[in-house]
Amino acid sequence: MFLTTGAGGSGDTATLVSAGPVTEPSWSWTPGQPIFLGLNGALTQTIEPSAVFTRRVAEVIDATTIEFSVGDAIAVI
Repeated sequence: MFLTTGAGGSGDTATLVSAGPVTEPSWSWTPGQPIFLGLNGALTQTIEPSAVFTRRVAEVIDATTIEFSVGDAIAVI
């Protein structure tokens, strides 16, 4: 699993991160809360109510920086 470091369109070349710190000035994450893989691959700190499983993909360093590190899938019961 990888994280793209910017938006792109079909056919564009993307820069990918497999692990490590990633900073994006437009983010406003809540420190101390994990980041999960959300619907359509979006990053989220809220597990969707309809989710059957989720995956922790990052920890928040500060509001604009995360440590990307993919965890195991977690069943949501």
